[in-house]
Amino acid sequence: MHIQADLDAKHADRLLELQQRLNKTLSETIANLIDANTYQLCKNCVLTAQSRK
Repeated sequence: MHIQADLDAKHADRLLELQQRLNKTLSETIANLIDANTYQLCKNCVLTAQSRK
């Protein structure tokens, strides 16, 4: 999949800093961000659903 994004300077710098810290390609860095956020969102959904019972 090809994705193109326009980031402001602050977020571009943060993304590049994260990429350097992880020592991964930009594609791998973004995939890691997606996975981490998907996990966190799903975890929050489970917790929210449990609190409604």
